[in-house]
Amino acid sequence: MLIIMRRLIGIYALIYLILPWFNVHKGGWAGAITSVIGSLFLLMAVGDNPTNATIPFLIIGMLLISGGALIAGRRMFGAQIHWSHHLVRLVIEIVLVGLFLVAS
Repeated sequence: MLIIMRRLIGIYALIYLILPWFNVHKGGWAGAITSVIGSLFLLMAVGDNPTNATIPFLIIGMLLISGGALIAGRRMFGAQIHWSHHLVRLVIEIVLVGLFLVAS
């Protein structure tokens, strides 16, 4: 179960490692850089060697991704982002962190 959760979080991190760069010219560099730093924290958290810093890195990474998405503004790929997109992303992050804690 832990291996599956690490892979799911890794996929989530890779999506937010690539996705913000398509929106740089509309959302600004700050949101993209913040999301990428958060993705790197997530990738460090689910790496091969679990340490005492795994859970803090996981939480910091999720917070940075959420902050980066909020900084990026209301537009992505030329379309308006509804407030429910941020809510859905927050629920996904809480579920992933909760399942990771249960699995570990």
